[in-house]
Amino acid sequence: MRPLIVAALLLSLGACGPAVSSACPREVEYSRQQQEAAAMELEAMTPGLIRDTFMPDYGRLSGRKLDEQQAGARVAVEAHKKNPGDFVLWKLSSAEEPGWPSPWGRGRPGWHIECSVMSEAHLGKVFDIHGGGLDLIFPHHEMSASQVKPLTGKTFARAYVHAALIGLDGEKMSKSRGNLVFVSKLIKSGVNPMAIRWALLKRPYCQEYMWLRNETEIAQREIDALIEKLKQSDVPPTNTLIDSIYDFLADDLKSADAIAAINSWVTEEGSGGDAKLLR
Repeated sequence: MRPLIVAALLLSLGACGPAVSSACPREVEYSRQQQEAAAMELEAMTPGLIRDTFMPDYGRLSGRKLDEQQAGARVAVEAHKKNPGDFVLWKLSSAEEPGWPSPWGRGRPGWHIECSVMSEAHLGKVFDIHGGGLDLIFPHHEMSASQVKPLTGKTFARAYVHAALIGLDGEKMSKSRGNLVFVSKLIKSGVNPMAIRWALLKRPYCQEYMWLRNETEIAQREIDALIEKLKQSDVPPTNTLIDSIYDFLADDLKSADAIAAINSWVTEEGSGGDAKLLR
């Protein structure tokens, strides 16, 4: 089991990159099934609209309650909605917009149903881990998960891993502010990709923080120190360190604690360890 934990963390590229357009036929069928399950709650004037009150699991992931939501906090509430929390399964398209045929007219799938359908197509009705940014917990992941349960009778994902957002110079990174730090640019400037990974893993994945401009420099020094340590013929005991690394990663992916343990081991004096176990 332990090697599987490490192997999962080392995966850097997904096995597939599904396109919404290729999933549209299934999205039409999925929307139709949602309509039937909702006992025809959809109205002809609002094709694809389904009431969130129909979904008993709504709010389980985010901890939010329908009666506590502030309508119109982010966008104006559309007049045709029965409940401000209603969301669209299928949107009608204008002649200029992309669209596909459906029982409700030419249109395109809503954002949440897209992910539900593509996830089921590639991962099955139930899968182990669903990931994304903290900003996706509500409404996106909440909606994606809660709309699936009435159709399958099963939990969408067994566990969720939501990564916190990273800021720069006291501000949130965003395109509008022009303060995005791109991995591709860091690598182009000569930064070791391993140093980027090391710097990111030094922070709890679910804790927001500000990216420091010397993050990768500090990470590279720590990596270099580790490499030099592993070159030694005699090193401090390694079994305890290895056990600690596995335990930290198995406990909510505490990579920051795992790296702290490695850095501490690098500064230790002693003998009896096997450096090959860490290479």
